Amino acid sequence: MNKPKLYSALFSFLLVSMIIIFANEISEGNTKDLTEDILINRPKSSDSDYLLHDDFATEGGWAEDYINWGFSTNPSQTIECWALDDTEYWDWYFGSQASGEHLSSASIDSGTFFLPYGDIWHIIFWNNHTSSSSTSVTYGASFYGDTRPHDISIIRPYSGLTLNAGSGDTLQWTSEGTFSNVKVELFKGGTFVSLVYSSTSNDGAEAWTVPMNSEPSTDYRIKITDMSDTSVYDFSDYFMVSVVDSITILAPNNNTILYTEGSFVIKWQSTGDIPFVDIALYDEGGGLASVVRERLPNTGELEWTVPYYDHYDGGHPLWESSNYKLKIEHYSNPTIFAYSENFTIIPREDDIRDPPLISGFEPYMLTIIICIISLAYYKKKL
Repeated sequence: MNKPKLYSALFSFLLVSMIIIFANEISEGNTKDLTEDILINRPKSSDSDYLLHDDFATEGGWAEDYINWGFSTNPSQTIECWALDDTEYWDWYFGSQASGEHLSSASIDSGTFFLPYGDIWHIIFWNNHTSSSSTSVTYGASFYGDTRPHDISIIRPYSGLTLNAGSGDTLQWTSEGTFSNVKVELFKGGTFVSLVYSSTSNDGAEAWTVPMNSEPSTDYRIKITDMSDTSVYDFSDYFMVSVVDSITILAPNNNTILYTEGSFVIKWQSTGDIPFVDIALYDEGGGLASVVRERLPNTGELEWTVPYYDHYDGGHPLWESSNYKLKIEHYSNPTIFAYSENFTIIPREDDIRDPPLISGFEPYMLTIIICIISLAYYKKKL
């Protein structure tokens, strides 16, 4: 072999090696840091309604002593504020003349109304002032004094209502007497099923979720109990719980970081009749990357070894990305499925726990040294 061909071959080897190593360096430099979203829950303040001319908003409740009330408008607009007892309110609501207590005529105001007698009272915020225009009204009222015997009446759920297992709904009830908190329980017939709330405010409404593992039946009911006197309670009418086929993936989630060829336990839950499931991995472009398992018994868990290769896109190793997701599907009904939240997979070469080949040397420096030594050796030999 002559010298020009030898030098050309060695130079080509050096050039290709450098290109590969620097490409890897650039790829590593483009890796995105993982951040965790911070969710802030903003507390609800007073009620707010957008009122056209002659529209009104109202707050109502039993009171025997006094009512604290207040409102503001944006844009500034004069509205009328009235206090009506229950009889007066419904007469006025259905178009008859009614008398009440005029509390204010302003764009912003607050005060205390001392009651002449105990009743269900309604505070009306009425946008009917002369030449009034539309405005947003933020308003509130607090009712004080209730010496009636404690009592609870459940309004919702009611007879004929059907709820799906895992679905959300709103409990509604009325109460008499002054007590702050109630306990809420779910029963099936006369059998206790689950505790909905150990204690929640006696404000007449509360969101709840039908347990995911509920059996289909028509004899469910809610029990609400006065926390200050457990002899005071009410059962709702019987209502139906139906169970639909559904799948929910619990893990992985968007905080999950996995390494190729590492082990991870996939977790999910389902409702209805789903004896087997199919599980697949999808890449950041939405394409199928790997079939995890087909016709898997629906146990809710699977220990999974993260694949090294993308089996459906040229067979290359999985790229580092935070946009992988799993899909779990009913094995015989592809319309029943769920995707996981996006999660991260990092190829094993990028695992920072792997030690360098030679401590203190970057790979590209090692390649340069080897090539220089090789060139000097062959030059000497030739």
